[in-house]
Amino acid sequence: MESMRCSLENSIRPATLMAMARTRRQPPVATLTFRPRAPRRYSERSAAWRRARIAAYKVCWGPGNCHTSDIMAAIDQAVADGVDVINYSISGTQTNFQDPVEQAFMRAAAAGVFVAAAAGNNGPNYFTVTHPSPWITTVAAGTHNRSSNGSVTLGNDSTYVGASISQALPSKPLIDANAARLPLVDENHANACLTKEIYEEFYRGTGPVLDPALVAGKIVVCEFGGNSRVDKSLAMQRAGGVGMILLNNGPGQTLNTELHFVPTVQLSVSDRVAVTAYAATAGATAAISQGVMNLTTPAPFTANFSSRGPSQAAGGNLLKPDIIAPGQDILAGVSPVGYKGRLFDVLSGTSMSSPHIAGIAALMKELHPKWSPMAIKSALMTSAGDVLDGPNTAPKVIRSQGAGHVRPNNAANPGLVFDSGPIDWQGFLCGIGAVLPATCTAANVPVLHASDLNVPSIAIGFGKFATKQTVTRRVTNKSSRTTTYTASYDMPGFTVTVSPPSLTMASGQTKSFTVTFAPNTATPNYYGGQLTWTGGTSASDQRTVRIPMLVYAP
Repeated sequence: MESMRCSLENSIRPATLMAMARTRRQPPVATLTFRPRAPRRYSERSAAWRRARIAAYKVCWGPGNCHTSDIMAAIDQAVADGVDVINYSISGTQTNFQDPVEQAFMRAAAAGVFVAAAAGNNGPNYFTVTHPSPWITTVAAGTHNRSSNGSVTLGNDSTYVGASISQALPSKPLIDANAARLPLVDENHANACLTKEIYEEFYRGTGPVLDPALVAGKIVVCEFGGNSRVDKSLAMQRAGGVGMILLNNGPGQTLNTELHFVPTVQLSVSDRVAVTAYAATAGATAAISQGVMNLTTPAPFTANFSSRGPSQAAGGNLLKPDIIAPGQDILAGVSPVGYKGRLFDVLSGTSMSSPHIAGIAALMKELHPKWSPMAIKSALMTSAGDVLDGPNTAPKVIRSQGAGHVRPNNAANPGLVFDSGPIDWQGFLCGIGAVLPATCTAANVPVLHASDLNVPSIAIGFGKFATKQTVTRRVTNKSSRTTTYTASYDMPGFTVTVSPPSLTMASGQTKSFTVTFAPNTATPNYYGGQLTWTGGTSASDQRTVRIPMLVYAP
């Protein structure tokens, strides 16, 4: 039986696999739609990558209606079409390297195609990251420094500031959704301001949840949860409401700037009690201000919804997610069929962050056309910066950002890269027992411990060592000159030994080093750290090559 996969976004929508290629390969200049078992081409798109050609392979046809056979066919077709980069904004397995889609991506990577995939939207819970395979660049979602703020002024002269890009709305009567529910509608369903479709499909209700006679001409107070935020404003518009105050009702919920169907301001959970209490008073009114763009918002932070590691796969000996990119409040082109006639919307999810990495990888491929997908992945990871969630050695930070927040300009000339290919991946699969030993022996594939796979990160999972453990990595000098790099590290709770402590490498030369971990003050728990190689040909030409480390102390 075919497995079923669903889009990562909070609201239901068709999903596509995006791919990019340079003109030298002469793939079709088109956006492609992938129909079940039969790819078809349609329309043309442009790209930021100079003279790039973009293709979209449609593989999903409704809620959860994403068949594995269609996805695999799309991946194989993209490779056959000669693409250089694939973006996959669709969920996937958390643990299975032999999953058919993960294997299809391994074939794509072996053919020289860079693959970026969404990490998932099940944060802030740990152990929720998807796409564990090392040949995939798994992308988490972060915030950016642009935000749009609006305010609500209540009739008692209290003002509350939240997220909004809405037009101003003068003072109107205010009502709480619970007070506007139809008979037989549950209080929670009313507070969520469910649309008729969501109420009937997922909650076994009948008809809308709000009474148009009570909502018409008013601003309505709704609460987070139950359906998408934008759908709540759609329910409001249908009921005749003229505005909405959307209240977060739990810790960690983010404020999202979105295109709503009626003027809307989303407020934090700290405002919930006061706003709902006032809305329950007789003659309550409210006014919504014009949204104002702010270009200096502190960023990046990990988006609350972004799935976190550590990965459950390979015994925790492979770090995921790999990297983080902007994924909250992203202006995106959308199909007017699925977006009530809109051509653009503001969306959030790792489905938004993954294309950022795919696009940057395309630029990297143009700059370094002979680099392998893993060399490009390494350049992106080792040059990344940090989110503002906490110290970069904090396990919670590494579990959310991986190597860090992408910095494209730094990635262009990374100095050293950690490369790998099909033989390494097969050895990794043999080492974790995903392939029968007899098969590995017959193919003469060297068995490789998961922690020793040559990726630009280090992870050691549960119970892997008693007193110390050593892992091996190899790096290649991608600069044009002979360069000496010196290692440094920061890892509380552990003594870390890097051997050799410095590497002098000619252009194109590859050398190996080992990293030995020995707990000193560490007690059983996860510990994070950073290993940095610093070097250059002169004081003005220095490169910093940094990889994250996540180790579970016994």
